Amino acid sequence: MSRNYKEEYKKFQSSPQAKKKRATLNKINRDKGTYGNNDNLDVSHMKGGGVKLEHQSKNRGNKTRTAGDRKARGGGTFSANKGYKLNKRQGETMKKHKEHHTDEHMKVMEEEMLNGSTFEEAHEIALKKVGN
Repeated sequence: MSRNYKEEYKKFQSSPQAKKKRATLNKINRDKGTYGNNDNLDVSHMKGGGVKLEHQSKNRGNKTRTAGDRKARGGGTFSANKGYKLNKRQGETMKKHKEHHTDEHMKVMEEEMLNGSTFEEAHEIALKKVGN
């Protein structure tokens, strides 16, 4: 079955929340001087509510941490209780990382990664929540 892009657009991109988010990001892009200058950078929302400049190919359609992309496809939120698992590379990295950290730290990291955080973001969050 092929994707119905028109339906996806109606379902997510035309919502008031999506419009507000796009307008906010465009304003930040203009303020940072990256809007329309072909530098291939976008302003990306981060989990903690902040924003950062990120290459557009990384920011757009990122299935591991972009809620909008999953919602547009009818997937809802991306969370551990939806049956998602870490990929092979993430699992191998976590095994190596486990040598240096507590089980509680590792559990927080895994939950954060399953909810879309990168390894580095999950590590910072785990350090703040439970320490080493």
